[in-house]
Amino acid sequence: MTGGRGRRKRADEPTADRLLALAARQFRVKGFHASTTRELSAALGIEKSSLYYHVSSKDDLLYRICVESLNRIQASVEEALADVDGPLERVDAMMSGHIAAMLEDRDLHATMLVELRALAGEQRDEVVGMRDRYEAIVRDTVAQAQEAGVLTAVFTTHELTLALLNLLNWTIFWYSPDGVDGADRIDELFRTVFLQGAVVPAGTTREPA
Repeated sequence: MTGGRGRRKRADEPTADRLLALAARQFRVKGFHASTTRELSAALGIEKSSLYYHVSSKDDLLYRICVESLNRIQASVEEALADVDGPLERVDAMMSGHIAAMLEDRDLHATMLVELRALAGEQRDEVVGMRDRYEAIVRDTVAQAQEAGVLTAVFTTHELTLALLNLLNWTIFWYSPDGVDGADRIDELFRTVFLQGAVVPAGTTREPA
């Protein structure tokens, strides 16, 4: 996803990357409004005035985090969908691509999900537009599977899309890389719950994994 004013590569890219990662972590843990540029510059080991060489304001930093988050998620999903033809297989691939991106950059994506509301004006409009364009990819993939008869039509495409995004997005707030459930296990869990259902058919037994 190239959406709007994505970050340009510059000679100071390593510091810019560190700033983005550090700010995402700070905003996630402390909240956007409670975080200060003074804290960020101190953590980077630079003067506060030097911080503004990289970003114009704290709002601009949040905007860049949101843009980068959505760019990475969409790029991961588009790569996962490449050369996948079957409608159900495409839903499966889309879920895997989304999970992979979310769990690789948890601070970035958690900040985008929770703190996007702090943006205003054109920056907010642009990020919301990027989010809507990504959600359209998810919705179209779900719709194609419904049209092919491999996903239920009991619920609307809109309902299924919201349920799927809720399932995928909020994993980021309970997932721990040190836990027993790795990304592959979560991928398998969501595939089972969303694509197969978790109810054991009557008359059958299933042993726990």
